[in-house]
Amino acid sequence: MSRILKCLFGLPFIFGPILGMADDGPQRRFEKPLTNLKAAILKADSAENAVANLATGKVRGNLFAIEGLLRLYEAHPDVGRMATKQKLAIKGIEDEIGAYDDAKIMAKLAKEINAPEELQKLLQSDELAARRGFVRFLRHKRWIPAGEKNILGKIEKKINKAKWDGKKDDRDFLLAGLADYIEKIRDDKDYDLDDLEEGIHEFRRNIRWISIIAAASDGLIQLADKCPYKELKDLLKDPVAQSEFAKLPPSDAEKKPCYLSKCAFLGVVKAVGDLGDIKDVGQWEEFFTYAIEDSHFNTGDKTPGEYAKGLVAKTKLVMAHPKYADYTGAAKELYEGFSNSNVLTHLRDELKECRK
Repeated sequence: MSRILKCLFGLPFIFGPILGMADDGPQRRFEKPLTNLKAAILKADSAENAVANLATGKVRGNLFAIEGLLRLYEAHPDVGRMATKQKLAIKGIEDEIGAYDDAKIMAKLAKEINAPEELQKLLQSDELAARRGFVRFLRHKRWIPAGEKNILGKIEKKINKAKWDGKKDDRDFLLAGLADYIEKIRDDKDYDLDDLEEGIHEFRRNIRWISIIAAASDGLIQLADKCPYKELKDLLKDPVAQSEFAKLPPSDAEKKPCYLSKCAFLGVVKAVGDLGDIKDVGQWEEFFTYAIEDSHFNTGDKTPGEYAKGLVAKTKLVMAHPKYADYTGAAKELYEGFSNSNVLTHLRDELKECRK
């Protein structure tokens, strides 16, 4: 048995049952994602292998669930400071996973579209560098190996020791917090959709937290098949209605769930998915452009950006959705349609109604 595994199995607190979690208290919402994260680390016998276990969609989902809850609890007078500190720790590893994932995707994409060999080699080198950086991060920030100073154990301990509300007050706090958050997004008109990162990606991130928090509520928020909004009824027949993100897990611990109209919730899920595709096209163009510039690849009479756009045009995504080639135009069209649908207003009002 490796030294790392001996360390893991020798620490009952960090990789044993979660201590101090009330069966029906606010802490229970963190229990499942924390347990899943610990399991992912337990499977690894080295920091290098931990990268493979942690850099998956399911693991990132658990990280997002924890961060989503902490984002709302930041506004709580008693646990806000704790929530902010632990949110930053979680976001740190999320960002590292995201950077490594982007590098992997670009190396794979370059191969799929048969990009020039020079670019393929450079992107493969970038992937290797991102992986090494992720390994260094895991060790430096003590995500692995486990031990008394392991960051996940610290996060868990802080959550357990926080001064949480009782069940009724916590229910009211979360519903009010999510309603206020949705209203803030709805009223923010400053998204510059000509800007990939600060506009398109930022708006997508903001609405995605709605579905993430709903799923992380551990049964507090549920979906009703009703659709009182005529303009949204077609979403119940859309393929998005069958996606994994269109379902919210129930919980026996939640005796008084808040039911939201499924069609309104699907409006968020569909926008997040479509904007994700649009955002990907923009990122691919940027990454290919950077690779061309870094490698000094000869693009002939084309600029690096024009050559990159030509490469992205060969991807399956753009071939299936040609209008995404103009990713800023596609984003603006989607944003206008989403805003006019009043999805955010409907969800905010339903959350407020649940508090009465």
